[in-house]
Amino acid sequence: MRTSDKRAYEFGSFRLDAGEYVLLREGQAIPLSPKVFETLLVLVENSGHIVEKDELYKRVWQDAFVEETNLTKNISILRKVLSDGDEERSFIETVPKRGYRFVIPVRKAAPESSESQSSLNQKIAVLPFANFSADPENDYFCDGLAEELLNALAKIQGLKVAARTSSFSFREKNLDVGAIGATLGVNTVLEGSVRKSGNRLRITAQLINASDGFHIWSGQYDRELSDIFAVQEEITLAIVDSLKLKLLGDQRAEVLRRCTENTHAYSLYLHGRFFWNKRTAEDVHRAIRYFEEAIELDPNYALAYTGIADCYNASGFSYDLGLPAAEVISRAKTAAAQALEIDDTLAEAQTSVAYAKLLFDWDFEQAEALFQRALELNPNYVNARHWYTHLLIALSRFDEALAEGERALDLDPLSVVMNTHFGWHFMCTREDDLAIAQLHRTFTLDPKFVAAQWYLALAFEQAGRYSEAETAFREVLQSTNHDLIIRADAAHFYAVSGQRERALCELAELEKLSQTRYVSSFGLALICVGLGEDDRAFGYFEKAVQEHTEMLIYLNVDSRFDRIRSDPRFKVLVRKVGVSE
Repeated sequence: MRTSDKRAYEFGSFRLDAGEYVLLREGQAIPLSPKVFETLLVLVENSGHIVEKDELYKRVWQDAFVEETNLTKNISILRKVLSDGDEERSFIETVPKRGYRFVIPVRKAAPESSESQSSLNQKIAVLPFANFSADPENDYFCDGLAEELLNALAKIQGLKVAARTSSFSFREKNLDVGAIGATLGVNTVLEGSVRKSGNRLRITAQLINASDGFHIWSGQYDRELSDIFAVQEEITLAIVDSLKLKLLGDQRAEVLRRCTENTHAYSLYLHGRFFWNKRTAEDVHRAIRYFEEAIELDPNYALAYTGIADCYNASGFSYDLGLPAAEVISRAKTAAAQALEIDDTLAEAQTSVAYAKLLFDWDFEQAEALFQRALELNPNYVNARHWYTHLLIALSRFDEALAEGERALDLDPLSVVMNTHFGWHFMCTREDDLAIAQLHRTFTLDPKFVAAQWYLALAFEQAGRYSEAETAFREVLQSTNHDLIIRADAAHFYAVSGQRERALCELAELEKLSQTRYVSSFGLALICVGLGEDDRAFGYFEKAVQEHTEMLIYLNVDSRFDRIRSDPRFKVLVRKVGVSE
């Protein structure tokens, strides 16, 4: 977020820039949610003076009704961020029954020069390129070209790039660029078209000012398919020049770096990402085949390995590939490791390995280091921010998770995945009303998004709204053809809502099914917990540990296990997984 506000303040090693909406420590940006940032700004502006609670509510929330815990939570986050682990160092003083005082000396700072701000002022969205070819099968190429340009631009330091999910949501919608810019919070929009006939291409591209609709730059390229990499480079450099951005040091080489020189392998990779983004089991299997074919043509194609890793990493959350857990884990970890070995400067590779380390190895320290490295390489990579929040939530570091999630949502505001994620976040913090409201908001983006339907059922159950939970579970089971993971969740609900015989029947059916195909031991344990059959539950938990089931990392934040937390066996289980109580 950027405004015309020129205020900037410095205190200690920090710089607070109101115009850029950013807090810097020794030049490095510190992630803060908008309301936390605004709380800090009010306190800093009144350094040395008491700021009454009522004044903070008025300035930060504009008189909207909020609970006092919102303010105290913001203050708690700021104290942690500013002290940087030094509990003896105090920046914010509590004045009992009145408010807060910022106690560190503050000095007004001069605004950054226009030259140094040139890239920080820019936010761009890359829309899907229109397919002007006769064959609709070329949609994959148009999407892939736009996505590759988006990824190249995302590597430019200081340039904020709207994520693919949000940008591509405007496909075939007759909205003017002003409306798109306002929705995504960007000031420039790149759009274009592709006409493909055999190996001949005609690519047009236009960079448009979102505020007035005027073209900043446009270009047309008539080339052979073998020249596609050169065209991408020319478009990228034209945008850099038009926005008056500067590529310093090795940044130019990094932005223009190619992960393969094989155009056929590149085409197969684009096919793979096209189908992976559909997030159904059938399409993901197709995506894996395309990635594997790309690797056959170029065994050193690191991005294709990250594609395979992501397909297996997300199995169990977005879709069920029908494979045993051990096989999914092995394939995900192998592909991620190969990508990192080929190119450890790829944010995608760092992220794929980090997520596998988190989910399957339960190596939280190494996973966090890899996520942070990925974000250093590409701060605009939404998957890294999203999956990093999973680690933070698993460790009950909710304030950090909220700030990181909001940064991801700022990059990808129309993402149904990130909007659903926030519903789950509020479930983990036991803010049931917020969770339910957030999931209902997600349906305005996609009323049929399965994960949102699923989590809404869980949120209703957690809130004790059993009638609504029953309806929600019935609908999501129908829409997923009775997905096994959701069946286990539903059976737990039956158990706790007084439908014991129904829950027992589901448990028996799933146990029988487990003899012929993989059924998660975690899900079976969950049902037994709901039924109060704790000995059976811990037997299945032990099997889940042996399987290294990914859902075990959320033991401490899942309310369905509250009843058994005092059981010594639960404490042992938590220690095995590596999450603190």
